[in-house]
Amino acid sequence: MKGKYRNYLDFSLAKFYKTLLRERLKNIVSWSSGDRLESGCTAVIGMCSKLPGILAANLTCLRNSKWPDLKAVLIVVDGKRAY
Repeated sequence: MKGKYRNYLDFSLAKFYKTLLRERLKNIVSWSSGDRLESGCTAVIGMCSKLPGILAANLTCLRNSKWPDLKAVLIVVDGKRAY
């Protein structure tokens, strides 16, 4: 077998794991389909907490694109979970 998996057993185990994970995650988020939709879109920017300077570059590129349908920008920052 060529590619990502060494053999069919590894492939089958990975496929089983991914299927199981999808089943566990599929009902975490839900919303009512009856909500009135508005025109436009939202941009989501992922940011590494150790590289904050890149955020400014990403926002500059987004601003320069002059995206007329853009309604909101969400910035998601990675970090350690506080316990």
